[in-house]
Amino acid sequence: MSGAARLEVHAPGCEPLAVDVDPTLTVGRAADGLVLVDERCSRLHCRFGVGGAGLVVEDLGSTNGTYVNGDPILRQTCLQAGDVVVVGSTRIVVLADGGPPPPATSEELDATVGRLRASVVGGTVTIAFTDIVDSTAIGAALGDRGWFALLDRHDRIVRALLGEFAGTEIKHQGDGFMLAFPSARQAVHFGAALQRELARGRGLDAAFAVRVRVGIHTGEVIHVDGDLFGRHVNIAARVAAAADDDEVLVSRLVYELASAMGDLEFGAPREVELRGFTDPFVLYPVVGPV
Repeated sequence: MSGAARLEVHAPGCEPLAVDVDPTLTVGRAADGLVLVDERCSRLHCRFGVGGAGLVVEDLGSTNGTYVNGDPILRQTCLQAGDVVVVGSTRIVVLADGGPPPPATSEELDATVGRLRASVVGGTVTIAFTDIVDSTAIGAALGDRGWFALLDRHDRIVRALLGEFAGTEIKHQGDGFMLAFPSARQAVHFGAALQRELARGRGLDAAFAVRVRVGIHTGEVIHVDGDLFGRHVNIAARVAAAADDDEVLVSRLVYELASAMGDLEFGAPREVELRGFTDPFVLYPVVGPV
């Protein structure tokens, strides 16, 4: 039996939005389905639909075109989970294509169980948010193809390091990640390693203009369908927003947990007001491994 076709919309300056296609969804600045406040989007830009061919998208004669995985489409195009559709300056990620999921292999099942055991079963976990600095401006300067090539390179670096430090990818947020780690110390080492790898990439290739903020916090969370929710998730996101360019910033609790082994160096603490919270927080910048 087929499931619902679901999309995740990443519009400039907006939080990601999940929408269902049932059975069609028209996208544009004046659409009767998904309305986008995007100057590069046409009034009626494209249409998604679910039918005998599964999930498809077609361009509706837009000015700037509709792109699937970086390529412009000229006709109705079939989509699968994981595909990325670009409409103006907006990225639309296919979360579910409406078809039956393929049976999981034993290796995939083992990996899933391991990830759940490691970090996302609820309870106390360490949450890290990463965010590419000035992503909207970079995307506008590079164009869709250049931006997606840059983003893919950034994403591969993050995911490679996750395996090294036992982290779990909770979700990709367009220009960053929400991650979970079984320990504060591993999360901080991951953040420091990520900044080193990005700096090395910029040193080797001037076109790799990716700078990232990382915020890390530890606390009790609620685990629902692979996602994490709760007050401490919100704190971690606000800590990332308070970080400077190329900085890993952690909460006081993460500092206390991660500094115990003596293999990490932190900078001077600073008191910061986080949006949505009344009392100020004491945060610590990460200098790196000792």
